[in-house]
Amino acid sequence: MVYTADSLALATLELSVHLAGARVAYSAIEVDIADVDITELSADELPRRWKSDEAATQRAGEKWTRSLMSLALRVPSVLVDARSGEGNVLINPAHDATARIAEVQRFRVVLDERLR
Repeated sequence: MVYTADSLALATLELSVHLAGARVAYSAIEVDIADVDITELSADELPRRWKSDEAATQRAGEKWTRSLMSLALRVPSVLVDARSGEGNVLINPAHDATARIAEVQRFRVVLDERLR
């Protein structure tokens, strides 16, 4: 599973909640995936307590991964209000369509120390 986000800002926020007090540098990779290759999973389709039940969301992701129904799955982020329109995009590297993913750009990002 490759875990991505709709925007660099959301990717940074998602990463920052897992950091433990260090100045971090990472590479951001912007990719293009055709809309036809992305399945959308709304908050209404997730278990009722999805925001606090990580195991339930992992099971949903594993079920989607095994199904090979699509190259990518767009899911809501627990960190931002769904009304923002932003979400996370899970990419299934086992899917036959991975060759259609196009890298747009790659660059180094250093997180501001205040995000620790």
